[in-house]
Amino acid sequence: MAMEFLAQQAQTQHLNQAFSGKKQMMMRGLSMLKISDRVLYTGAHPDDENNKLLTFLSQDQVVDTAYLSVTRGEGGQNFIGREKGLDLGVLRVQESLAAREIEGTKQFFTRAKDFGFAKSVDETLARWDENGVLADMV
Repeated sequence: MAMEFLAQQAQTQHLNQAFSGKKQMMMRGLSMLKISDRVLYTGAHPDDENNKLLTFLSQDQVVDTAYLSVTRGEGGQNFIGREKGLDLGVLRVQESLAAREIEGTKQFFTRAKDFGFAKSVDETLARWDENGVLADMV
């Protein structure tokens, strides 16, 4: 942190010498701008994310990172517990939120319901409000 402060001071001193008046004020303001990168990683279910990638982007690369799960996973299978349906969705949401807290990322969901395995796009679109889910994603 101290090195960053000293580097900023040196840069500011250099700018002060190189420019005068309005140009100096403009350059000082521009040098304070920060570029903010953002990544939105999307998946169908709460457990489809790549935790290593999300953590790397958030913590190592200091990128504003979020995971968008299209569903809450309530239509999936549960091999280690008794939860099914809505109870399973609640459990998966809690697990996702806990993972995001560890990664330092954000979690988003759409209104789409997980109804289990779909055999076609048409089957999925018959159950989902396509425009509503798309609006949630954008």
